[in-house]
Order: sequence, then structure tokens, then C-alpha cells
Amino acid sequence: MPVRQYPEFMNKAIYTSNVIEASNGQVRKGSKTKVSFPNDDAVYKIVFLALQKAQKKWTMPIKGMAACLKPILSLFAK
Repeated sequence: MPVRQYPEFMNKAIYTSNVIEASNGQVRKGSKTKVSFPNDDAVYKIVFLALQKAQKKWTMPIKGMAACLKPILSLFAK
């Protein structure tokens, strides 16, 4: 199914920018004191650790996601 052609209740749950903005904020917070990185692995480590730390705080479910799971899983089952 093409992007954004899901039913309205699914679009609201799937395409919310709150999750994206929250994860970007956590990565920025983890890397703002760094001036440079010695290699690519250092960047990956900072991003990984920032998201691991944020995951512990994110306990609220995404509104409407429970109703979306069954239709989404049926798309992948085909």
C-alpha cells in the first residue's frame, strides 16, 4: 500500500512526528557536548546509548497504535 493511503486512524498513529522529535532531542542531548568524533563508531555509540537511555523513559504507548497493529501485521503476513 502506498504511503499515506492508510485509513485516517492509522495515519495519525503511524505518521506522528512526536516520536521522531523526541528521539532527535535525545540524540542532540547526548552529543551536544562533543566537538568532534574520532571515527564513525563513536557516533554510532553515542546515538545507540542516547536511544537506550530514552527508551527507559518512554513508557506511554502511542495513541491509537493498538488499533493499527492488526492491519499492519496482516500486510506483512502476505
